[in-house]
Amino acid sequence: MPGPTKESMRKSLTNQPPQGDAVISQFEHVREEAIVLMETIFDECPECPERSLALRELESTVMWAIKSIAINQ
Repeated sequence: MPGPTKESMRKSLTNQPPQGDAVISQFEHVREEAIVLMETIFDECPECPERSLALRELESTVMWAIKSIAINQ
């Protein structure tokens, strides 16, 4: 995989508002699935540093997934 270009970095570093209902629907689907996983983590994992890390990483995962949709729409 080639490294970033100036154009790809410029796009990545600027706001990419969703263009149309299909993209908004994709955002919502990613968030809905993340909520299911979040609930599973709370229900099944003991309260501990590892659970906290799992939840933080889930937030990061959702952010990157949404960004991938936004900048490649």
